Amino acid sequence: MWMGTLWIYSGIDLAGCIMITDKLLDLVFKLIEGFLANIPAISFDIDSEVIDVALGVIDGILYFFPLDKILPIISLIVAIQSFRISIRLITTIISFIPF
Repeated sequence: MWMGTLWIYSGIDLAGCIMITDKLLDLVFKLIEGFLANIPAISFDIDSEVIDVALGVIDGILYFFPLDKILPIISLIVAIQSFRISIRLITTIISFIPF
């Protein structure tokens, strides 16, 4: 049954659950913000010649290897590396759990 912004199904009030998870996420984000606030800001200067040289190298590579050929290869490499990192992260977490 629909009652305004509150769903009631079989007598279960789901609005309370949403508020609890919202508060838990707020708590998690406040903790993360607290940790990140202690990290000092990083500032650095880059000479414009470095960027010009890097863009020149990229232009030279893309001249010989068109982007429509390189992009699937780079995407595949990134996907494989992301998968390997996630599997290693999961196995590391599982190894810390005492059985």
